[in-house]
Amino acid sequence: MFIIKRKLRIAGVAAVSLLIICFIVRYFYSNYISSKKYEELKEAVVETMEETTEAALMEESEEETEPETEPELIVTPIEEESQSMESVDDYINIDDFMNHTPSLGINHARLLQTNEDYEGWLNIPGTNISYPVPMAEDNDFYLHKLFETKQYEYAGSLFIDAYSSKGVNQDNLIIYGHNMKNGTMFGTLKNFKDPDYFNKHPYIEFYTADEVRTYLVFAVRTVPASTDSLDYALEGFDTQEYIDNAINESVNSRKVNTTGQIISLSTCVGDKTKRLLVSAIRIK
Repeated sequence: MFIIKRKLRIAGVAAVSLLIICFIVRYFYSNYISSKKYEELKEAVVETMEETTEAALMEESEEETEPETEPELIVTPIEEESQSMESVDDYINIDDFMNHTPSLGINHARLLQTNEDYEGWLNIPGTNISYPVPMAEDNDFYLHKLFETKQYEYAGSLFIDAYSSKGVNQDNLIIYGHNMKNGTMFGTLKNFKDPDYFNKHPYIEFYTADEVRTYLVFAVRTVPASTDSLDYALEGFDTQEYIDNAINESVNSRKVNTTGQIISLSTCVGDKTKRLLVSAIRIK
């Protein structure tokens, strides 16, 4: 009897170990499939256009200009929030950021044909965040479904908050995505917590079938996961109050004084009670 129990125990341990191995293999295979599918989609529907013509380059080379400097970055460390907000009186000059020109050509017709839920293409220049963005009837559908096939894969898709009654024209356009360890989806969004990275990647681009929008990142912070807070308000809020509140909570920030649509990129941080939120204001 003892021998039988021992054999059953060993068999049970072996079965559990096999299940764990199968889960790990499936997880990594799923990530591989997701990455491959999105790369193939990008190759099919995204074209990088020339940002400057030869004539423009020649004209620039002939002009006598002062060396370019990076637009001023206002960093607000968490532990010094109150002091920083009181001592920094000047807002950044939005005009310093207006020379950015989005450089992608998106085949929206092809994307709509592929998935009727398609709303636009999100791109953060200089990063690997460049994906189609659908919107479903709830916030669970695209958590683990690929944009192109709608089949289950852990990485899922980026997607617009399903409660956005105005769609892409929501006052606060919230887009969710997984914080993937392999760096896909919103896996590199946490890099905005680094001041140098924050300063070098100030823009978020959102391409719709009707227009190309440019946003200036003004805040990156960790917030409670509850969507009842001002951070996740979709509409009916004061824009400057939202911006000031976000800057006050931020690790890194730019103090902006302007109105316009806000776009917020949200991802998990390993703690189910919190989320990482990167917010930007539309400037074009």
